[in-house]
Order: sequence, then structure tokens, then C-alpha cells
Amino acid sequence: MVMVSEEMENLRAVSLATRDRERLTWSDQLITQLRVGGVHAVFPMVRGALARVELGLEGVGEDVPQLRSAVDLLNTWRMESAWRNESRAPLERDLSLHERKEFSQNGEDGVLEWIFGAIGITNSYLIEIGSSDGEENCTRKLVESGWNGIWVEADQERAKHAAKVAAGRVTVIDAPAEPATIGRVLVQAGSPLAPDLVVLDIDGNDWWVLAAVLSCLSPRVLVVEYNSTYRPGQWWVEPYRRGGRWDESFRHGASLNAIARLAATCGFALAGCDSTGVNAFYVSRKEAHNLDLPALGEIADLYRAPWFSPGLWGHPRRKSAGIRVPLAEPLCDDELRCVSLAVKRWPTNRTTRVLTAKPIVLEAMITNGTDKILTSEGGTPFHLAWRWRRTGEPALPWNDEPRVRLHPIGPRSRASTRMWTRTPPSAGRHCLECVLVQENVRWLGHQQTALELEIV
Repeated sequence: MVMVSEEMENLRAVSLATRDRERLTWSDQLITQLRVGGVHAVFPMVRGALARVELGLEGVGEDVPQLRSAVDLLNTWRMESAWRNESRAPLERDLSLHERKEFSQNGEDGVLEWIFGAIGITNSYLIEIGSSDGEENCTRKLVESGWNGIWVEADQERAKHAAKVAAGRVTVIDAPAEPATIGRVLVQAGSPLAPDLVVLDIDGNDWWVLAAVLSCLSPRVLVVEYNSTYRPGQWWVEPYRRGGRWDESFRHGASLNAIARLAATCGFALAGCDSTGVNAFYVSRKEAHNLDLPALGEIADLYRAPWFSPGLWGHPRRKSAGIRVPLAEPLCDDELRCVSLAVKRWPTNRTTRVLTAKPIVLEAMITNGTDKILTSEGGTPFHLAWRWRRTGEPALPWNDEPRVRLHPIGPRSRASTRMWTRTPPSAGRHCLECVLVQENVRWLGHQQTALELEIV
């Protein structure tokens, strides 16, 4: 891939703008993004800014009982709208057909195998920025297959563990990824100028770091986490902050529009996103034709909504990092019998016929009749688990079913939580079973509840 000099200068300007700066001013942020996006990015930026205000107001509304249902209705509409759009997309455009998990979190192992099977491998060199502890990431499978390269991880303990996992097969760099230094760090660690693969997932300054990386390296394939809480047509980039850490809310990274435009400026085509709405895959334009994908670069068709958690739309609206939450205490059998669960469809429980693979919203009402606080923190957290079972089939013991976290429930009080799940992909009558569990203590099977639905 060869970039024209103007594009190179644009990206260098982004990198230099962040040098020795704690935070960019509003004007700095706007100018650096416009240098990449051009005038065509103005209206998406406005829509992104309005979406940012809207999401912030939702965080306020969640704390007001009279507004919480309105916020949940809005997010339910977003989910159903995204599901309809994704259902209309032709299957041949869907990278999820190739997803397979071995060491990756969202099936990236299979997608990368398919991409490199189509475009070929040159130097088997990889870079993953935000590699975590190496046990589960996008490139561990490639390392096990004989690739070499670099893992970058800012957390010292995770980097130390990653070095043990790598066992000398990749270079592990224990350092934060900063735009002003990341390019030099990678080149000094031995990266070729055109590695086969670069993966970026740092939950913060992703857009700024990506600009810096692409100003000095020309990978053939990119995998970049995007903030799927922002929908197509919304350009949003989280303001740069040196050493910034994710607060576990929706305030991180950048929207798919912003990242895809940055990648396109550097000669990449958007190939698609994983089915959970976490990672987007880009391939160098000069090789993208080998993928035989008809919708390359079409954000509206390739975007995937935030299906990665049972929350109604993406990450929480409120900051959770640094907030102290009481730890759950183990409950004895008598106390566990004082905890009850009731589940219904939300906002209505009347419709019993539902389409296959459609997201539906549930409301779980938990009654805490004990003198202790029920939370999802600590070594014995409370979770709500659920599973689908075809009517008439025998029930199996609960084991590794998906869970959702609960908001803290005070002593002798009730609280509700809303979540979504997809209906089964096959038609027929099915039961949606729900149960509470206190991890490492007991499944509260005596309070198991079920909804019976006709899947059509």
C-alpha cells in the first residue's frame, strides 16, 4: 500500500498534535479530524455530537424512575431497527459466516483465517496493540500457528503474563500506546514496514493511535475495535487524553464511520464487522478484490449493532470505574430461599408468537427478602442466567449458560433489570428458562421461571 504525500501529512499532523499534550482542545480535535475526513465528515460529526449528548442524557434518565422506561423503549427501538437492517443484508456479505473461536473472544480466529486464505500470507508478521494477558486475543491463534510479531499491553501484570504465554515467539512490550511514540516503539522492536496484520483494541485513544500507526506502517489487514453504540452516519471520536483509561461506559474509541474513513484515507476497504459489534476488519484495497465481497466499504450494510452484552444498547451510560460497589456475601440455604425471581416480556407480555433469531426484551423482577445486599461483585456474585429449551425436551442441569449482571438490590427490597436475548433459529414451541445463581454457592433452582413462546 502506498499513500500519497497529502494523506501521509494528514496522519502525521494527527500524531504530532497529540505530542506532549494531556488533552486536545475542541478546535484541535475538530481540525485534526477534518484533515482526515474532509468536508464530507461535517454532517456525520454533527450527528455524532448530538448522539453523544443523547447518550449522556440517557445516563441521567436511567436514575429517574419516571424516565427509565422511556430510555429503555428508545434502546429497544434501536435494537429492533438494527436487527431489521442486519436481517435484510445478503448472507454473502456477513463475515460471521466465518467466525470461529479458539483463542479469540468473538470469532476473530475464523475470520482472519478466511481473509488470509483469500489474500495469502507474505511475512507472517503480526502486531496486536492491546493484547491483554495473551490468553484470549485476536492473534494468539496465529502465534500458535507459527507467526511472529509484537504484542503491546499497557497493564504491567497482563503484559507479564502475556510474555509467559508468548514464550519468546512474539515480543511483548509493556507500555501504553501513545500516538507520539507508538510508531517508533514498533519499528525499534523490529516490525517491518508492511506487516501482514495489525490489531488495535485499547478502549480509549484508538482513533488517534491508529492514525499514528498508519502514518508509518502499511499493514495488509487491519482489525480495529469500534464503538458500535454510535450508529452508521454518526462520526464520533473520543477526545484524546494522554494515558486515558476506559471508565467502562460508552465513552471510548470511535464510531465505525470515523475509523472506516481514517482507514479508507490510508488505502483500506472495510470488509465487515463481527456479529457482536466489537471489531471491524479492513483489507488493503489492492488485495480486497480477492475477498469477493460485494459490499466492501459500505458502512450502512456492514455495521453490526452492539450485540456483545445483554444490555439494551451497548455499554452503560454511567461511569463505573472507581465506583465502589458492595461485595456480595455468601448466603445460607435459608437466606437463598428468601430470594425470588419473576420474568416477563417487556414492554408487553401478550404476544406469544415471535420470529426466529429476533431479539426480545425481558424484565426480571428480583425480590430480596434477606438482610444483605445482593450484588454482582466479589467472589460470590449474583447473576441472572437464561437458556432456551424446545418444549417437551428434558431439562438439563444448569452449567455454563449466559449471565447478566444485576444492579445492587438492598435488604428487603425489590428491583428490576431489563435485558435482551435472541429467540432460537428454529421454529416451534420453546421455553425461555431463567434462574438466579450465586456463583460458587448455589443455583437458585427453586425459583426457576420460564416463558413459553411459539417461534415462527
